Amino acid sequence: MSKLVNKTAFWFVATIATAFCLKYLHALSETHDLLIILSPANQLLEWFLHTKSKLVEAGFYFPKYDLVINKAFTGGNFFVLAFCVFSFTTPYHQFKPTHASLMFAGVIAFTYLLTVFVTTIRTFSIIVLLRIDSFLPWLTSSWFLESMKLIIYISVLYLMYRLLKAGFALRSRKFSYTDHYPTF
Repeated sequence: MSKLVNKTAFWFVATIATAFCLKYLHALSETHDLLIILSPANQLLEWFLHTKSKLVEAGFYFPKYDLVINKAFTGGNFFVLAFCVFSFTTPYHQFKPTHASLMFAGVIAFTYLLTVFVTTIRTFSIIVLLRIDSFLPWLTSSWFLESMKLIIYISVLYLMYRLLKAGFALRSRKFSYTDHYPTF
């Protein structure tokens, strides 16, 4: 039992430390520092919209839609929150240290890919709303766009949490008190 607590405590501290580092680095960053997220999202948007963007000082500019994708579109806070949720859901104590370390790196990589995908979906949704703005002007109000962002982020987090939890439950096929995670 002591070994289990030590393993769990180690991965808990590693998750918290990594989350604080990610949040600190995001707070210090500018748009050009976040091209690792913005560039793939931009490429997906160009493909979806069949249009090209221009990289300007402020970010990626879509002249056809008069929209600049900058730091506000990176989903930095979503990345940190999703990383924490997925890392806390991962049962590192069931793996050997090498496998647990690979799982930790895998959680970071999965969260990155998910953040790029969610950033793309969110930006695409905003562009669609801008296109129909003339019919329903309240669709582009700040409160509606923030509400839409919140709904997208929470929906994706919940769905991914449930899928991750189900995947680990199928993998282990054993039930103990340490394998139960809170359900929402």
